[in-house]
Amino acid sequence: MRRRLGSGEPALPVLPAGDGRRFRTDIATGRLRRVAIRHDVRVQDDDAPRLLLSRDLDRLGNDARAARRASEAGELVRVRIGAFVSEEEWRDADRRERHLLLAQSVSATRSVRPVISHWSAIAAHDLPTITPWPADVHVTVDARGPSSTRGIRRHRTSRPPRTVEVRGLLVTALDRTLVDFAAAAPMLDSVAALDSALRSRRDGRPPLLAKHDLLDQWEQLRPFRGEARALAAIEFAVDGADSPLESASRVNMHALGFPSPVLQMPWFDHLGHIGDSDFGWPEFHRLGEADGDSKYLDPRLRRGRSIEQVILDEKRREDRMRSSSRMAVTRWDWRTGTDAERLRRHLLSAGLPVLRPRRYAERRAASG
Repeated sequence: MRRRLGSGEPALPVLPAGDGRRFRTDIATGRLRRVAIRHDVRVQDDDAPRLLLSRDLDRLGNDARAARRASEAGELVRVRIGAFVSEEEWRDADRRERHLLLAQSVSATRSVRPVISHWSAIAAHDLPTITPWPADVHVTVDARGPSSTRGIRRHRTSRPPRTVEVRGLLVTALDRTLVDFAAAAPMLDSVAALDSALRSRRDGRPPLLAKHDLLDQWEQLRPFRGEARALAAIEFAVDGADSPLESASRVNMHALGFPSPVLQMPWFDHLGHIGDSDFGWPEFHRLGEADGDSKYLDPRLRRGRSIEQVILDEKRREDRMRSSSRMAVTRWDWRTGTDAERLRRHLLSAGLPVLRPRRYAERRAASG
């Protein structure tokens, strides 16, 4: 089964890892078997999209014009000038993978490797966003660096970032990436990424970093544009939201003035542990479940069950939870959780009150 790590690899001869080990690229395939970064080591599977560079075809004795002809025939997709990927791999790639291919094509076709940052670094660090991935690749340059050009969004800074190697890219370190992103992105996006980085995994893996790491980085960068916005997102982020949909729902609940929920409330009955509700409001006798399509469609999450069996299991779980808690359960999907007005109507119809009416400007801040 394909693991969607999300990128092909630029044809760099050698990738130095943060711990001193080195992982060599097979120049004939352009793939790295393993990619090491300071936060963990990720294994790149052989099915990941593979970037083909015109200069490598030339070096290997192939005619680079053949790649252009294949692109015109629809067999290859030109990611950028001089960088291609097969049509099949481009078609199968999700939007994050396509953005990573864009970033890799920018990196691989520059004379000096750029420092990938902001949205593009979020993609490289395998963190989620809510809004679509941008068409531009984001890089950080020094205070006297060049302005943005078509396809490349440059962010100037007087504080050079620490960098790490991620999937063949020179990327801002995770703490700097998240602070930069929180200063520039909508709250929906930044909290989704922050929650994911702070989350303890169900398989026992620890969070990627701690909140004090983010606050230390924020303090070191001050003063900087967007610092208040970044601090608000960092302080709001928690280890408890299990999915980007839960993060987005929480941001919208707060912006709309609904009471703060208890996250991941455990429930038991005479048969044992039922499960954890995504959101709970014990004082209002309400539970909330944010269900993305992946719960039913992703084979990894289904764990061998059919879609029909997953639906039946969820119904039984909800029945047990409702009976044990004596609370009403309401569910919503991605479209509702990421849209403030839809979520407002949904929660009001479920009987949850608005305690803190928010101003229009504050609701706008959540979405952009």
